[in-house]
Amino acid sequence: MLVYSYIQFMVFHQFPDLQWLKNQAETSFQNRKAWHGRTLPSTGWPSVVMNVKTSQTFRDNIRGPLSLFANVTGSSLVHIGSKVTKVNDRFFFVSNQDQHYTLEVNPRQKTETINIHFGEYWADQVLRTLTASHETLLDEGIFTTPHCRLELHNKLYERTGSLNRLLLELKDSEGDALKEEEKLYDVLVQLIAQARNDRKIEATLPSVKNATRKEIFRRLSDATDYIYSNPQNEISLDDLARISCLSKFHFLRLFKTAFGKTPHQFVTEVKIGQATSLLISTKLEVQSIAKELGFKDSSTFSRLYFNRTGRYPSQIR
Repeated sequence: MLVYSYIQFMVFHQFPDLQWLKNQAETSFQNRKAWHGRTLPSTGWPSVVMNVKTSQTFRDNIRGPLSLFANVTGSSLVHIGSKVTKVNDRFFFVSNQDQHYTLEVNPRQKTETINIHFGEYWADQVLRTLTASHETLLDEGIFTTPHCRLELHNKLYERTGSLNRLLLELKDSEGDALKEEEKLYDVLVQLIAQARNDRKIEATLPSVKNATRKEIFRRLSDATDYIYSNPQNEISLDDLARISCLSKFHFLRLFKTAFGKTPHQFVTEVKIGQATSLLISTKLEVQSIAKELGFKDSSTFSRLYFNRTGRYPSQIR
């Protein structure tokens, strides 16, 4: 049996040379060389946190491991194939192992990234420990090859308070290898929970074929990504159906089945959630938050917020 020891963990505060990284990624780090000449314990991508403050970057077509893209401040664009997704500081985006990604930061806005590239096969081993029985794991022993691979949809996921804390703890890591790997493990556990939740939603969709349910969920996720990324826009049913490449009422039926609410209810919940985050984490005036979230005035926003939460925005502070 082969030994997979992908526990090397590094925090970078500047992006490695792009051409060097592309070459290393395409060969799965066969020479076991990390940036600045450090020697890795094994071949394959190591576990890396890219915590970089930048006002502009364009890093194209990199073959990555399972990766989480997020930002402490600002926003970025992540390209996977023809899909381009805006990632702000309230969501994260996932790419899967062996997918090629492009990361772009607009020069008009300063951004601090908090992107995690999970060590190649490392995530698979974590998934294996959470899905196999204790008896099976004991029989396999320490030296084993991965049996399964974690894959998520290329979509935006909302960041929870616990995930935010984990990301900040990894960002501020001071070289405590044991603590770092435990925090990395906890982040993976949250991603696995997201993947399981996606599978549950897919199972509710009306199709005999698993591939069809997966494709429907992918299309619906394009619509939710648009909602998350454009809270200031006036969104119509026609817009969301077009983004999902579905007829309008077919989209409406599938969306209600998948998420248990109408698109309008979903949009309202997203706006209320983002408003709460802005009220707690920024000093923006209520009027400015209302404008940022697409409300015609602060009074309309305040009434809706009170109807949904039982408190006015001013009371949150």
